[in-house]
Amino acid sequence: MSKYKFEDYHYDGITTLQEFYGKKLSIETKKSNKDLWKKILGILEELKEKQFYSEKDRSRLNNFRKRYYWWREKNQNK
Repeated sequence: MSKYKFEDYHYDGITTLQEFYGKKLSIETKKSNKDLWKKILGILEELKEKQFYSEKDRSRLNNFRKRYYWWREKNQNK
């Protein structure tokens, strides 16, 4: 059951995540990682088409966002 309503800023955030994971996919050489990035991009696309999201969706988005922030922080220090 959907509990939460997507707002414009949610869609903006999903777009940012899609750009990030799309870039990861384009530079990845390991097949297992490419498959993971494709799966994440597919999930993000499905979520972007929804108007409401569930607790499971919320958890997934938060995990994707945490990875994004971790990679961004890691690469800023280089």
